[in-house]
Parts: sequence; C-alpha cells; structure tokens
Amino acid sequence: WRHNLAVGGAPMSQHKKMAADISLKNHNRFELLAACKVAGFTGFGYYVNFLHVDMGRKRFWYGGEVSKGLWQPSPSPSRLDIANRGGGDAV
Repeated sequence: WRHNLAVGGAPMSQHKKMAADISLKNHNRFELLAACKVAGFTGFGYYVNFLHVDMGRKRFWYGGEVSKGLWQPSPSPSRLDIANRGGGDAV
C-alpha cells in the first residue's frame, strides 16, 4: 500500500487489498483474462500493456479507446455475410 501511495494511487485502491496489474508481455490477453476469471477475480481494467485484476465489486473499464479496441474480440462474420459472399447457405 505504501507503493500505491508513493505513485499517487487512489486512496481506496484495490491494490491495498487483493489486486494486481499483470503485464501482457508473452501472454495471450484472452487466455490470461479467462484464467483470471476462473481464479475468481471480479474487477478488470483493460489496458494496452497490462490487465488489472482485483477482488472488488464486479466491474470493468478500459484504459482508453486503444485499449478498448485491443480487448474487444473482432466480430466473426455472420452466416448471412458468408452466404452473401457465396460462402454458404443463409439461415
């Protein structure tokens, strides 16, 4: 908690309780997120270079628009889109 205070962290920061910022270096971000959810973390902060996890109330946030774009899975083409391109039958 002293480090949190020294770097200007929020007074009620979850880092004073059960929280961590995990570097994304050498990690698949979606596999890391899934593992953290299985481990029971409930608070998630999505950033460009790291994932914040904590045991606070259930919530999430993005560190900015770039982070939001990185963390949101790209939509898979719908069956209708595939059919319209001649790749299958529409349902």
